[in-house]
Amino acid sequence: MAFLDNKILFSTSYSNKPSRIIVYDYSEDRIDYANTESLKVITTFPMLEQVYPSKNELYMIFESTAYAYRYTLGIKIDHIVNLNQNILK
Repeated sequence: MAFLDNKILFSTSYSNKPSRIIVYDYSEDRIDYANTESLKVITTFPMLEQVYPSKNELYMIFESTAYAYRYTLGIKIDHIVNLNQNILK
């Protein structure tokens, strides 16, 4: 989970299936986003671990090269991947 301006970003991972970053309007009054319509859903490589917004970039860390997974997954991301934050608009 990460915060960016008035948005909250949730990273979700489903093992070897594509991961997602789900973007919602943030509200201090809301504690449950399960039944809230998202603003945007971004599909990424499998095994997304964490997202971090900084300046105009959104950095993503993946766990696909961790010892427990490196021999079982087809896609292995061993670098920090960044996207321009404009993708969130």
